Amino acid sequence: MKGRAPVHAFEVLRAHARQLGKGNYAQRTGVTSNDEIGDLARDFDAMADAIQEREHRLIRSERLATVGRMAAHRLQVRMSGRGDPALLRDLPLEEMDLRAGGRE
Repeated sequence: MKGRAPVHAFEVLRAHARQLGKGNYAQRTGVTSNDEIGDLARDFDAMADAIQEREHRLIRSERLATVGRMAAHRLQVRMSGRGDPALLRDLPLEEMDLRAGGRE
């Protein structure tokens, strides 16, 4: 049965790669061997962590950019005299979750 262990580990890595491709970055391989397969599994897990962190930073950046565009638009409307002065007071900044990694 010892020969079956590497085959199983490769099956786990293939399944993990498919999950990464679907955007599931939270799943880990669970392979703990101290050989080349274990090294590869740890690299897969590190890659998933890096991708997830980049995705969280991108989401946060997009949210901040959206808030900036909303504020700029409302300021432009207010300064043009066409809008209600309450627009500047009522920016919904507190409604947006701007924490890194926060998802809607």
